[in-house]
Amino acid sequence: MARKSIKRANGSGSVYRRAGAHAKPWVAVSPSRYQEGTDGVVRAVRQQLGSYATKAEARAALEQFNQAPTDKYNLTVGDAWRVFIRKVEQSKSASTVAAYSAAWKKCSYMENWPLRTLRTDSMQEVIDNNREMSASTLNNIKIVLTAICDYGEKNDILRRNYAKFIELPRKERVIRDAFTELEVEKLRQAVDTVPFADVVYFMCWTGWRVGEVVQFRQQDFDRDAWTLTGGVKTAAGKNRTVPIPKPVRPIVERWADRGCPYIFADPATGRQMSTGAFRQKYFAPCCRAVGIRELTPHATRRTAETMAAKSGMRPELMLAIFGHTDYKTDVQHYIRPTVETISDAMEKMG
Repeated sequence: MARKSIKRANGSGSVYRRAGAHAKPWVAVSPSRYQEGTDGVVRAVRQQLGSYATKAEARAALEQFNQAPTDKYNLTVGDAWRVFIRKVEQSKSASTVAAYSAAWKKCSYMENWPLRTLRTDSMQEVIDNNREMSASTLNNIKIVLTAICDYGEKNDILRRNYAKFIELPRKERVIRDAFTELEVEKLRQAVDTVPFADVVYFMCWTGWRVGEVVQFRQQDFDRDAWTLTGGVKTAAGKNRTVPIPKPVRPIVERWADRGCPYIFADPATGRQMSTGAFRQKYFAPCCRAVGIRELTPHATRRTAETMAAKSGMRPELMLAIFGHTDYKTDVQHYIRPTVETISDAMEKMG
């Protein structure tokens, strides 16, 4: 005698076999939920949870859904990525958006995967397959995958954020240098003789990023208060007003007096300078002409923070000036104590 199939309880969804289907003929459908349409009519809405090879698999999928029902059950990894990157575009700088977009390319083959199937092993594989990349790139990949899983967890698509268990390879930390006091002095002496030495010297004193320097407009310069207002990248860094140190005030005033809409406009065109032109056409040649190391423009930011720390500036003031949210960022990535500074501190111990 054949065993009688147990009927599912009302409101618990259904499982049925599609006529003519062979590979995965069994379909699981969610319980009905009622939703008002744009025409004001309330209708029953059901989700197809997927197609399965056996009736048992379809039933298991339906049971799993009923443990944590969600109207986003069929969302894909790509859907969650697009939610994340839209939020990033609204709150972060263009460089951050570009960094996360580059990280997403490394795992974009998952785009059409159901988000509910994402697990640590498959995400760890992305990291393992790109181990030769920089630590920052691998960390960005983890940030992207963590945000995707966070969306899944918050919407009851995933039971937990599986990306938190991703392990990054241990890489030797790269210490990026700042200009020395001697190099800063060489810049000061070259302010009136070497093209662009004045701008580099200004950046060593103020710590503005190259992307911020090229965006300063005339209205950002308060000649009475001797301040500049600007900033990019983070919420703490945007629209901050920072006093201009006395040694570089004549430099800012001289560039502003040129009358260009952008204070540090391209000397060749009078228009806003791109960061690429800043580096290649002016910054690198200036370093060579002055006779200092050809570091990156960001080295001037580390130089300014190192000078500020050496002067004894309080951490909360440094955060306000340089636009960071955590002083650990300054200590780990920007402040470069010299041997003389360390020696002075050790002498005070005695």
